Amino acid sequence: MNETYKKDIELDNWAHNLTDLDDFIDAVDAIQSETKWMPGVTTSGLRVEAMDGPIEAEQIARRCGCSYAAAYDTGEGTKLMLKTGFLHECLRDTAMPSLFRAAKVNGPALGRMSQHSLKEVLNYCLEVANGQTLVMRRGEKVSALMSDNNGGYKIMPQDELVEIALRKMHDKFGSVHFIGGSINHNVTSFLVELPDAKEKLTDAYNEIVGHSGRTVDLMPAVRFMTSDTGYSAATLLPLYRDTKVQGIYFPVNQGLKVEHDRTRKGNLEGVEKFAVVAGELHAKFNDTNETIAKMAATTINHPLNAYILMTQKAGIAKKYSKEGYTDLENYTGLNPCSMHDIYLSATRAIGAGVDAGLRGSALISLEDSVAKLLTMKWEDFDIPGMVAWNAA
Repeated sequence: MNETYKKDIELDNWAHNLTDLDDFIDAVDAIQSETKWMPGVTTSGLRVEAMDGPIEAEQIARRCGCSYAAAYDTGEGTKLMLKTGFLHECLRDTAMPSLFRAAKVNGPALGRMSQHSLKEVLNYCLEVANGQTLVMRRGEKVSALMSDNNGGYKIMPQDELVEIALRKMHDKFGSVHFIGGSINHNVTSFLVELPDAKEKLTDAYNEIVGHSGRTVDLMPAVRFMTSDTGYSAATLLPLYRDTKVQGIYFPVNQGLKVEHDRTRKGNLEGVEKFAVVAGELHAKFNDTNETIAKMAATTINHPLNAYILMTQKAGIAKKYSKEGYTDLENYTGLNPCSMHDIYLSATRAIGAGVDAGLRGSALISLEDSVAKLLTMKWEDFDIPGMVAWNAA
């Protein structure tokens, strides 16, 4: 393993965006080698302590047995430590949502409290909490506190998930072209293209669209995502890229997901389940074609109105969606079109996000918003008259 990516891994803002597959795998190996889980911690025994800031870094480093850099970073970040028995440890920012869940407390007021007030609230709640907690440490800090009760959190090592995903895609689709990956303490993701499957999948796609709308030259792709600091599922999302438009990868279904859930004895779970699910990726591209067929067969009489209402309902900011509006306006000339045509224009919002500098989880969030159009009842947005951008 390349030790390069262990540098500064104790810091909350440790992150890498990589375009070389070997480098990405080295970064995944680095984060995995620094990840340690402690099961069976009694939740009611957990306590939180506050620090006043970086000025206490030297003292906190001695108390926690961590580096000065980790303590200083905590003083600039959460300003909180976790006490388990006699052990004191710095709390990473990624641990806060799961700490709130362990304490069974939530709400926006928590984020506005001082660290000392927040410590008091959390300790009162932890004192009466039930069950056990699975504590995850990484880079000299506690990074997550997950449920360790019956049916609780199932650990899925990231390096194993990445290896399975790449191997299954190679087995099903042939060559796998790595486009890029991003990794930080919260989310790991990568994007690959499947050039050997291009001709077959593109032909099937355009055959379904037929004469009802725009045909396109497509490159099939897959995005992998996972997180071990939250309950986000390990996900494989089928995508397409319009080869005539740079940077736009658009989804046409909800993808394959394996949750971090423990199941009843005898049922597949975790990494073993992900290996089975990853083998179904080819079938998921066929599901994509079913969605395309429905969109191509649905005529929208007022496409520009429908576009505004649907993109706003999906939560896509106007600064991104307006590019698709212009594209649709140029294509339709105010005439009716298929829902597939509207969706192709909506994917331009993703390109606008890329041009605006969105990367990593921010770009994935925008892709998710565009994908929401797939599950809407499209005819409900086909209304006449004048529709303003704030009408949804």
